[in-house]
Amino acid sequence: MLSLRSNSKQSYRLHGKLQGHSGAIVRLQASDDGKYLASGGTDGTKAWDLHSMREIPGPTWLETHGATTAMVWVKREDNMTLALVYGTQNSQLVCWQGFKRGGKLVFEEVFITGPLIKSAEITGLAFDASSNRLAVCHRGGVIQLWTVADSMALKFVWSQEFKNYVPRAVAFSQLEGDERSVLVFPLYGGYM
Repeated sequence: MLSLRSNSKQSYRLHGKLQGHSGAIVRLQASDDGKYLASGGTDGTKAWDLHSMREIPGPTWLETHGATTAMVWVKREDNMTLALVYGTQNSQLVCWQGFKRGGKLVFEEVFITGPLIKSAEITGLAFDASSNRLAVCHRGGVIQLWTVADSMALKFVWSQEFKNYVPRAVAFSQLEGDERSVLVFPLYGGYM
């Protein structure tokens, strides 16, 4: 994996290389502040400190989780703890919560859920900090909404199954007034 940085002339240069995966990388997700990067693929999930260009210690990947297929950084507005939630091909939802040890960030696995309703590969995740909601979609045609508690525990809110529709990605938006909307993008068909 390569890290590129831009300078004031809008060009990019090689900043460094991150090494640690032995399989294909299929997902990358930077934290909102740009300090951290999560990478996931056929050999599991890793978190990186982009300042030091080093892997952040985290749980050992288990083959039973399956390949990492979706990921999102979670930071509640009322709790500044950083967490990484990722989904797998085996329909599991996994959360790593960040903790400071000896002044350095480390991750510990705080939950594994799954398989989810109508078990299938998780294809998309989104987090809305203003409502502390996590949206999950998967190949089984299901979208689920969860509230993320202060302890990072999940509380089920809502689920919707779509016939003949494979959701590929999910996002939060404010389309009308103060209402939050969940946008769902399909793998096939080109509509939302």
